[in-house]
Amino acid sequence: MAEKIVIKAQHLSKIDFSPYGQVLDYDSSEQKIYPDDNVIVTPGIGHLEIEKGALDLMHLRVTRRDFVGTILERHVLTSQTFIPLLGCCGLFLLAPPEDLENKDALPDLDKVVAVIFDGTKGINIKRGTWHCSPFAVSEVSDYIMVSRAGTLKDDLYIVDLPQQMNRHFEIML
Repeated sequence: MAEKIVIKAQHLSKIDFSPYGQVLDYDSSEQKIYPDDNVIVTPGIGHLEIEKGALDLMHLRVTRRDFVGTILERHVLTSQTFIPLLGCCGLFLLAPPEDLENKDALPDLDKVVAVIFDGTKGINIKRGTWHCSPFAVSEVSDYIMVSRAGTLKDDLYIVDLPQQMNRHFEIML
């Protein structure tokens, strides 16, 4: 039986997210009004990293499931952005990117964090960051997911934690 690792989820506002990517939020000091007073554009809230390809905008729907993490995945050719729709609240398991050149690399489970975001901000996960599909905190959560076209076919590295590392995570809210 796989060893259970209990991990306490932290709110996005209480964690340094920089090892994993960018928080997508606007900074009022950077806002530009364009072309009139009713339109506010905030450039540069995040930067998608892509190698070899074009952007793909996808819809992602997740339904409520037990807060048990058994799979981590990563993408080495692209960062990946999750933009919550309708203010949905979500939760991610994340581990910092390491050893991008090694396609057989495994995540460092001692560095895994559980992050809750409240639906007011999106997140942009760095290339190579280990992550799970988001957990829905409510019954259903919908996202716009942005990454490189073809990522789910040719740049998806999945680790089945119980099978490959004899461990899994139990997330406490």
